[in-house]
Amino acid sequence: MDLLNKFLKLADHNRGAVIALIITICLNTWLFGMASRTGSLIHENRQVTRVEMEGEIGIAQAELNARIESFNAKVAAAVSDLDEQDRIKAEIVEIVGGLATTIAGGGFEPTQIVATILGISGVLGLGGAVVDNRRKDKIIKNGHGTK
Repeated sequence: MDLLNKFLKLADHNRGAVIALIITICLNTWLFGMASRTGSLIHENRQVTRVEMEGEIGIAQAELNARIESFNAKVAAAVSDLDEQDRIKAEIVEIVGGLATTIAGGGFEPTQIVATILGISGVLGLGGAVVDNRRKDKIIKNGHGTK
């Protein structure tokens, strides 16, 4: 008990230094002993540290990049499909325009009509095959094929 009384007298005599020491210990524990935390970007009602948040950011960015790549692939496929349709239309207009020019020029022959009809049916047949192949590709891609 004698040692305790000596310590308490010393603490009472150096009250300011003891209070400063206690504040310093508490402040150092708070500053260096506990990591800063904030609300999670992904999980509600969860606190995360800076390192955990950076991991969440990496995961979220990877998911967004995958969605963007998928969207860009769909856009490219749609543009390709539109280009193919426009190409087929242009071929038909060219064939019909050639026939009209021939008829207007007076060089009309019945065999040219047959050739034109065969040309148009060839283009339409090719176009039908392209459309059919696109439909089949979608079925295969989505995994909805028949067994």
